Amino acid sequence: MASSQQQQQQKMGAWGKPRDTSQAQAPLQSVQIDGRAVLKIIRHCAAFTPTPVTGELLGLDIGSTLEVTDCFPFPTESHEQGSKNNDSDSVSADYQISMMHCLREINVDNNMVGMYMSSYLGSYQTEALIETFLSYQESLSRCVCIIHDPTSVAERGVLSLKALRLSDAFVAFYKNNTFTTEQIHKAGLQLDSIFEEIPLHVHNSALVSALMSTLAPAPELMSNADSDRLNLDASAQLEKNVEFLIDNLDDLSREAAVINQWQRQNMRNNQARMAFLAKRRAENAARRAAGEEPLPEDDGPMGRGSGPEPTRLSAYLIANEMNTFCNGIHSLTSGTLKKLSLASYLHGPSAENK
Repeated sequence: MASSQQQQQQKMGAWGKPRDTSQAQAPLQSVQIDGRAVLKIIRHCAAFTPTPVTGELLGLDIGSTLEVTDCFPFPTESHEQGSKNNDSDSVSADYQISMMHCLREINVDNNMVGMYMSSYLGSYQTEALIETFLSYQESLSRCVCIIHDPTSVAERGVLSLKALRLSDAFVAFYKNNTFTTEQIHKAGLQLDSIFEEIPLHVHNSALVSALMSTLAPAPELMSNADSDRLNLDASAQLEKNVEFLIDNLDDLSREAAVINQWQRQNMRNNQARMAFLAKRRAENAARRAAGEEPLPEDDGPMGRGSGPEPTRLSAYLIANEMNTFCNGIHSLTSGTLKKLSLASYLHGPSAENK
């Protein structure tokens, strides 16, 4: 995904730059997305669930608000088509350029402002997303990624949209440092400082708002969607969140095992080096007493090399996803407890009358 996005950004050139570079320097405060673009994102993500999909966001960068007025999906190829076509990345980039040409011909906003992607229960924090973000920022001073979880709409009837961007502190650290323990502690990088969530507002025109008011059901009528909110069973969603949380625990334990193995090997190498230095210094003291030249102290055996310290970025991203799943479990359980409390209160008087 990251390599495809990078090639697309290189071919797009100046089209991805904001119109006003002076306004792009203002801090981003909010993201405003058109209702039609929201419907396109929901439809695209729901059609390919649970396969992750991506698309392009188009709009305007005005002051402290990033306006998303339209979007279009990236083509999704099957595994067989991808194996037969070796230049699929180039085809995807050509498709993007062709779409931008067509949109410009019909006088539609064709300025890139970011991308959107689908997620499954919040599992979107990957190194590929970070690399894609960085490739976008090479041509865009400000860009966002809108994350949509289609399972929340299908199972709970809740629209899940997030506008994310990489924090400035993380981008500076990522470009200038490596994710080692010493560098992370020195920079004070926290788990929640990788991604920054921007307030997202859905905007509709006056005509659309008037149409929706005429389509709204009567207040006294209760639809099936309203009755589904009273469903007390959330075991399926809880089971998925717990299952993903256990998988992330396994991944985190593997990352910890790799780091512990490197630390043990590095400690053994240091101990072997210290023992060699102590022995060599004792030999040099004896040689000096005998009037002989001392031996060099930097040609000792270092043992099997421990290599560079493993990166901690994967562990950070896994811990962030675990936090997301824990928040999802908390949200589901708190909502279910409130429904159970309401149900017990409603059934209380009837039980007493019996």
